[in-house]
Amino acid sequence: MRTDFSTIYYGRLSLLKIFKYANKFNCERLQETCLFFIEESYNEVLASAGFEDLDKEEIIKIIRLGNDPKKKK
Repeated sequence: MRTDFSTIYYGRLSLLKIFKYANKFNCERLQETCLFFIEESYNEVLASAGFEDLDKEEIIKIIRLGNDPKKKK
């Protein structure tokens, strides 16, 4: 069963907020971990309310992840 991305939380922070903070503070390993989970639930991420709150650069990273032919199965 797939997990709805918008319900993934660590404490009181959603995964998209963690991704946002990882980018803000340049935590590369945390960014990579977040992107792994984002890739697993790509369509749900795009439809989630938190996606709209990301900065332009963060949105572009996520969209590029979904458009990467090497990542497609």
